[in-house]
Amino acid sequence: MRAQLQHIQPEASIINTSSAAGLTGFVGGTAYTASKHAVSGLTRSAAKGVGSKKIRVNAVAPGYLVTPMTDKAAAIIGLSLGAMGPIKASALG
Repeated sequence: MRAQLQHIQPEASIINTSSAAGLTGFVGGTAYTASKHAVSGLTRSAAKGVGSKKIRVNAVAPGYLVTPMTDKAAAIIGLSLGAMGPIKASALG
């Protein structure tokens, strides 16, 4: 992002991809949650750093999607979707 910010114009946007897990966490997902929490923190810090230049920095944080790949991953680590619990919508103001 540092290299990107050197060339970005005022009123532009940067959109990062995080995860709801980065905001809430889940059983068995310590490393994943930590990495996505880092994206959320980076996004917040960058937004505060360049907001005065009218550059927006946001992150999308989708929840868990059931796919064949995520089903296999959950089975490998012994996680059931119910163990994650519901994920509430939230905004980082």
